[in-house]
Amino acid sequence: MKPIGTLMFILFFVLLYSFQVMAQSQGDYRTQASGNWSDNTIWQVYNGSAWVNFGTPPNGEQVVTVLSTDSVYVDAPISISDSLIQQGIIEPLDSLTLTIADGGILKYDQNEGTLPKCIWAEGSTLLITGVTDTAPEDRDQDYYNLTFDTPGLMANLNMNLNNNTIQGDVRVLNSGEYGNRWYLTTALANDTSIVTVMGDVIVENGNLSVQGTSNANTTFIVHHYGNVMVTGGNFSVSRGSQGGGTTTWYLHEGDFSMSNATTQSSTATPGGAKFVFAKQGTQVLNLGEGNTLTALPIEVSSGSILDMGSSALAGSGIFIADSGATIMTALTGGINDIFTAATGAVTLENKSCYGFTGTEAQVTGTMMPDTVGGVIIN
Repeated sequence: MKPIGTLMFILFFVLLYSFQVMAQSQGDYRTQASGNWSDNTIWQVYNGSAWVNFGTPPNGEQVVTVLSTDSVYVDAPISISDSLIQQGIIEPLDSLTLTIADGGILKYDQNEGTLPKCIWAEGSTLLITGVTDTAPEDRDQDYYNLTFDTPGLMANLNMNLNNNTIQGDVRVLNSGEYGNRWYLTTALANDTSIVTVMGDVIVENGNLSVQGTSNANTTFIVHHYGNVMVTGGNFSVSRGSQGGGTTTWYLHEGDFSMSNATTQSSTATPGGAKFVFAKQGTQVLNLGEGNTLTALPIEVSSGSILDMGSSALAGSGIFIADSGATIMTALTGGINDIFTAATGAVTLENKSCYGFTGTEAQVTGTMMPDTVGGVIIN
């Protein structure tokens, strides 16, 4: 009779082999050598039971894996409409040869290395999975969707974006079990980095922030035109000490919702990091259950209407209502109830406006400025 330990060892490898077989689908491609994409001899195809040599290179409509031992040079126009899994080197021979098409995914499944410079079509996605302690080179590109799913992350890393635009969504699924973070960007001392996000920012788990630098007198600006939707993890405007600098996230459109998550700010400059609600119209701030609001610094611009519903702030973040801004609340204690647990400076400028939308009797509160621009009672 075999020892139990031996049987378990054999069972583990049987299950592992079964998983690897099940993970493949008929028609998937993988490399067996380095060379040009158009060279059919570097490819194998899965026939349903085994990897075999094939007479035609992949055209981008299949799942294609470049293994860690191989380098592939894209020598002809290729459009990826399924998945391209990068474990080795992928190098387009010019800037027009590799397109990630609508619905296509480039899955970056390795640590270090270099991202190929691609044309990122509408609906395409960069999915970062294998990075652990070193971000890839050439990551400062204009993506459509950008997704982080890095359970092995062991360091705080940045995407080095500057004057780059994410046309779709930024999504964080996992940034490792040790609290490590992804940053959108970084900057040298006295420098500026600007990032634009046209879609939603979605944090389901893991940690995301604009930056984490301690460099002095840095300026970070995010222009955002979608929603912020946080249902777990940590989403913070600034995780760097950044002495003398500022980090500003402009919410030009969309709403902000957060539940079961943590938010904070580490910028050393008092009031130097903040979310600015800047839409000329109504935006909603919904702070649900289970949050740790260590610092959620907010400014509401003139002409913007921030509907806070039953949300209340906490922590050391500042709050500024500019002249001409409107704050709406459904809390029974009115404006005062918004800030009962907040320790940061609250500035409600003269001629800012206030609205009361509760379903029960409300008081206006004593914190409104001496001169208000208007009072709305719904």
